[in-house]
Amino acid sequence: MNKKKRILLTDVSSYKAITIATFIKKFYKNVEIFTCDTRFLTQFVHTRFTDKHFFISHNLRDPINYCNQIATIIKDNAIDILIPTNSSEIRLMLQKRALFKNTLNYIGTLSSFEILDQKNQLNHFCVTKGISVPKIFDKASEATFPCVVKPTNKSASEGVKYFFNQEELVTYLKDKDVSNLMIQEYITGIGCGYSIFAEKGKILIENGHLRLAEHPVTGGSSVYRESIILPEMKECVEKIINPLAWSGFVMFEFKLTREGKLFLIEANPRVWGSINQGLASGVNYLKPLLGAPDILPPENPKIKTYLSPLIYKSFLGYIFKGKIKPLLIFLRNICSNKADVSLIKDPLGFFSLLLRI
Repeated sequence: MNKKKRILLTDVSSYKAITIATFIKKFYKNVEIFTCDTRFLTQFVHTRFTDKHFFISHNLRDPINYCNQIATIIKDNAIDILIPTNSSEIRLMLQKRALFKNTLNYIGTLSSFEILDQKNQLNHFCVTKGISVPKIFDKASEATFPCVVKPTNKSASEGVKYFFNQEELVTYLKDKDVSNLMIQEYITGIGCGYSIFAEKGKILIENGHLRLAEHPVTGGSSVYRESIILPEMKECVEKIINPLAWSGFVMFEFKLTREGKLFLIEANPRVWGSINQGLASGVNYLKPLLGAPDILPPENPKIKTYLSPLIYKSFLGYIFKGKIKPLLIFLRNICSNKADVSLIKDPLGFFSLLLRI
């Protein structure tokens, strides 16, 4: 009998980690899932789709002890694959890769990770490859409006601010440390993404998605999406990951304008928030790591996935702005909508999401 493969998922109170654990438990019978989290209450409130859960008493503000604690779990439990789920962890772990033995062998180099993860570095890299990206303004006086100010090293909508005139922008930046901020042209369009698992710059698994609702509604994380096929996104991504020889998970965020032009906004070189859209559609991003599943995931390209309960807050935001289209799409497709984390199927997993508020 083959030895069961053992994986360790970090930050398991996040919906993306719960989604992965759920998928593996459903389709892989020969894989054991170990989970961990720095939130104390996850000892009592965590997803049921785990064989053993660990509380990490040291968080990322204590990086040495945090890494040592993860490394001890790996050693004591003979972990084969470590799947860190946020960028701060991955950066730290790649800096100390040897500490985690072979569990991170599937992830690319730290230098490639930094280019993908740092928004300003990725923007400059894309310019050299002829990829359309929003313009970066070196000074507030050079900005056109509307524009976006965002941290160069944070994901989703964290720290993102929108400005519509020079006075607002200058006032905001006046007392800020601008060394980790970038002023970027605002691109009007529909949000979409191209998600892959790659090996040495070659795409092994892929899926595209279109954003149907975001939170916050001004331009935040995807809380409702559907799958799409847009070959132009793949062409763009190949121009990036091939020269970087990137390996592992990565999702690229785009804006699609009314004229049909694609602009690359940013990349997430890790497990991304909307990963459930691909998994629920039958796209198995984990196959390169875990092999063929024991049960074949059904293909369901028409399914739409959503993040509950945040989607309902998003709908209120759209309604207050006089936009009801996202809610109408949700209601029209009620039978083909699927929650990232189900309150009914995984109540403790669902409630663990609230620990992050």
